[in-house]
Amino acid sequence: MDAIDLLLREHEMIRRMVDVLEQYIARVDSGVEQGRHELVLLVTFFREYVDLSHHEKEESILIPALVRAGMSWDSGPIEQVRKEHNLERYLTQALRHASLQAKTWSVHDRKHLVDVARSFLEFLRNHMTKEEELLFPAMRERLSAEALEDLTRRLRRFEEAREASGDAEITRRLAEELLERFAPESGT
Repeated sequence: MDAIDLLLREHEMIRRMVDVLEQYIARVDSGVEQGRHELVLLVTFFREYVDLSHHEKEESILIPALVRAGMSWDSGPIEQVRKEHNLERYLTQALRHASLQAKTWSVHDRKHLVDVARSFLEFLRNHMTKEEELLFPAMRERLSAEALEDLTRRLRRFEEAREASGDAEITRRLAEELLERFAPESGT
């Protein structure tokens, strides 16, 4: 499994969790009372797995490798991915604020949550597709076989460190819990 396969596997996990958030938000939008605990867990997953792991790999390992291979840091696909990661952080933070709100959600609060979540869902799906269509092919085109092997080793070392720290296990358990909670409707 090379670097591209590793990143695509992570995209698949992210897509599964996007589907869980979509189910949660559909329930909120239809007026079904939803516990905030699930939203806190979802936001935690997106922050820990997507931003602090997946994006960190892209920003600290993948993007520098592509820049060394001649891609521009501040224009084109790399600039776009970096900007989108920042926007995603903003949307994640907005969801986090909603999940931690102490008072009962008003009609306005629910609408705001649904709007932000749907923007987040659409954005994240589009972002992953863009990476798969622009950034990942650039890896095959721009990186030598040796550079791609080095990139794969670096990504694996990053993941090994997450395993050793326990972070990977925590996010795995969190994802499993959420997938199990939402499995009856999703058919997963």
